[in-house]
Amino acid sequence: MNRVAPQLAASLEQELVAIVGAEHLRWPGEVGAPLSRDTTPKVEAARALVFPGSTEEVQALVRLANRERVPLWPCSRGRNWGYGGNAPAQAGALVVSLERMNRVHVVDEALAYAEIEPGVSYRQLRQHLEESSSSLWTDCTDGPPEGSVIGNALDRGVGETPYGDHFGQLCGLEVVLPDGTLFHSGGGEPGNCRTWHTHRWGTGPHLDGLFSQGNFGIVTKAGIWLMPRPEAFQSYFFELAEGASLYELIDVIRSLALAGTVRTNIHLINAVVTASLLARHREIAAGAVIEERELDAFRRRHGIAPWTFGGGLYGSKGEVAAQRRALKRALGRLGRLRFLDDRSAALVGGAVQRLAAMPENSILRRLGAGVLRLGSGKSLQMLESVPHFHGIQKGIPTEHFVRHAYFKHPGERPDRDVNPARDGCGLMWVAPVAPASGEEVRALLELTRPIFARFGFEHYVAMILQNPRTMIVLMSIFFDKAQAEEVEQAQALYEALCAATGEAGYPQYRTGVAYMDRILARAPVFRDFADTLKAAADPNLILAPGRYGLGRWTSE
Repeated sequence: MNRVAPQLAASLEQELVAIVGAEHLRWPGEVGAPLSRDTTPKVEAARALVFPGSTEEVQALVRLANRERVPLWPCSRGRNWGYGGNAPAQAGALVVSLERMNRVHVVDEALAYAEIEPGVSYRQLRQHLEESSSSLWTDCTDGPPEGSVIGNALDRGVGETPYGDHFGQLCGLEVVLPDGTLFHSGGGEPGNCRTWHTHRWGTGPHLDGLFSQGNFGIVTKAGIWLMPRPEAFQSYFFELAEGASLYELIDVIRSLALAGTVRTNIHLINAVVTASLLARHREIAAGAVIEERELDAFRRRHGIAPWTFGGGLYGSKGEVAAQRRALKRALGRLGRLRFLDDRSAALVGGAVQRLAAMPENSILRRLGAGVLRLGSGKSLQMLESVPHFHGIQKGIPTEHFVRHAYFKHPGERPDRDVNPARDGCGLMWVAPVAPASGEEVRALLELTRPIFARFGFEHYVAMILQNPRTMIVLMSIFFDKAQAEEVEQAQALYEALCAATGEAGYPQYRTGVAYMDRILARAPVFRDFADTLKAAADPNLILAPGRYGLGRWTSE
């Protein structure tokens, strides 16, 4: 059971209203209030949800929280589904949502950066650039388009293009510190530092990392580097052949990345991941777990490879052509490689859209789907993803891939306005990292596969090349929130995976609120030093107590 948060004193409620206005507060039990909402099995209850509209209002909230000893849990837009959403690590916090702070202050075309607030979403920033006829591209994730650009970057999320290291693209932060002071990173004079958004390291100690996966301040503005539109662009798909070695493929990918041929955070997914995008669990499996024969039949029906990855090629026409040749030489013997430009992606998308609009059993639809299958080897449902994948390689966000979160949801999967937390979907992420080595990845997969089987879940694996030397091995746990036993098993699987991967030396690249109290347990000196800094900066433990195990708060 989730704990019930204590109510706020009437005087404190009045002061909150005075700071942000009554219309920008949400209370427990209020109809439609998105309090402590996520896809994970259990979340801690918040006292209220507060929506400040400016840096000054954030400062006022922090000062009030210090005076009244009320903890704050900041979030940018609350779309961090599978890791905790907008739920605090400990019950009783005021959730401070920054989604009203959604201004794009500056776009510098020559220096290729923007200055934005934490409420700016991927969709909003992309639309802003397109409407202003900018020559710059954003990066995005394959997650919700309404997710926060800054929020994802501060949690060290990764995207798709060569600018996919999101925290690495931040440069110049404005931060409200735990005492309400306004801080500017970089060591330059606030308001008079012409390199604030161009010189990442600044002068003196580089303190930006304190605000990433930490709780040392509330970021209210940041510079984000953007990608100049390349002269040429193509996306590509690679499908590992039956019987070919996954681990040899990983070593080839590492070599291509180290050489600069692969410049993106490619996503290498297994057949379970692909299946979750195309259908619900009950449409594939007769029982509680998808049997191997059932997955094989589903794969044959849709033309799904055992492992698939894709990426983008960027540069001049000559550079893109050279990258294509290098990929063909390196990957041709391991499987099938295909390339798409804007025209071919649009043709596939248009054909799929027209056929999907026809009655399912119509002769024209069946003939058209058959022609596409003959040419591509893919079902109509598989081809629906093509234009969406091509688009995110250009930084164009889409809801299409978020629908996988409904894999075990008993209801229908929406085509738009996709919100798995609102709809009660069950999903948790476990995200250990490994060296980008075939043998290291083999060891990690062989460690985790039997754990999934022991608890009765499919081994969902999406590997993300975080950099040429590191692979994120992202594993998802799907469950039906309406089935108490399944929820309990999902939670037990989550705990077992976190413990086993940590013991084997594979730390998590990020974690959810359910495991934050233990995430640094294997690094006590690191944790204690960070806690010492936290105690000095935030003696009242006001900001995000318990985030990544730092500064746990008690009400005594």
